[in-house]
Amino acid sequence: MVNIEPPSDLPDHHTSDFRSAYQECIIPKNRDFDREGYKEDLENFIDQEREHRRLINFCVFPFVQSAPEGYQFVRADPLEECGVKNFDFLLHDLEGKVIFGEAKASLPTNVGSEINDLLEQREAVEEWQDYIEENYLGREMVFAEYVLATYDNYATTASRKVLARGEDVKVWGVNRTEKELNIKKSLPDETPDNLPGDDPIAELSKLAKHSIGSLNSALENCETATGAVNVLPESADIDQLRVITRAYSSRGRDTFIGRLDIRREIKAGARNYGSERIDEITDELIELGQEIGLLRDWEDGPSDYRVVSQYTSRKGIEKTLKKKWKEHKVKERYSKMQEACREYARKKVGEQTQLSEF
Repeated sequence: MVNIEPPSDLPDHHTSDFRSAYQECIIPKNRDFDREGYKEDLENFIDQEREHRRLINFCVFPFVQSAPEGYQFVRADPLEECGVKNFDFLLHDLEGKVIFGEAKASLPTNVGSEINDLLEQREAVEEWQDYIEENYLGREMVFAEYVLATYDNYATTASRKVLARGEDVKVWGVNRTEKELNIKKSLPDETPDNLPGDDPIAELSKLAKHSIGSLNSALENCETATGAVNVLPESADIDQLRVITRAYSSRGRDTFIGRLDIRREIKAGARNYGSERIDEITDELIELGQEIGLLRDWEDGPSDYRVVSQYTSRKGIEKTLKKKWKEHKVKERYSKMQEACREYARKKVGEQTQLSEF
């Protein structure tokens, strides 16, 4: 018999039936739960998140280091604080011209759903334009352009799909080996029949390029790199937790970190986020770090928290982080199974009660 505590309001004479029903549910669920397979899925998810962040960095690095044609990096995940799904990054030339960019580290052969998502995000920008102007730009938006950024091996296909639909979306391609950013202007084999004007090819070429001609030139073989932003407020929690691996200190075999260390790393990595939001992210990461067992209060220690790891190197602590996070996710998944079985058992006992009344 599985030892499960029945609901407090369940009559004592139903306790045995509740436990039997719970056992009937949880045993096959537990048997069918492929823990190792689930961990492999989580490992793949970690790799995908890391690649997504890397691609965003490739896209924004030139606009952080300098200001090609006046465009500067404003922030990652605009409208995140409003709970609105939107683009991955925002660029602004300080005169009212903006670029919203969406980064996709991989794309399916049919890019249709990704293009549709991007168009929905563009509608959100229009809906929230007043907020964006007041909170990010500090002035009226003159015009906005929209970018789908991806790696070179997907960029040509993406560009042709976008233009074949006649969408005013620019495609950027990133060569991760050469660390170069380029604007893709691959024309499709067939032109859409809804383009204005007498020269569809000219219209397609216009759609493929930015309105600022000199920006197109700046984005030809544009050198780039990673490391511009390390904390993306909408990225996965495992990705954000890496601030611990970057900001910890060690003394002998002890590894430790303070709240101010974490906050400083987030402030440097998130870029242009307000103090209040940085405090929120800091508190959320500390709470999660404690929940998965990577951080532990250290009242008499040299800092606020002990970093719980048998390693002292950054690489070793990264290894510990991934292991603890995956174990936490497995427990979380099992807890959801338990909750589903509790609900099942409760309903089944209820059905028996109703039957007994007839």
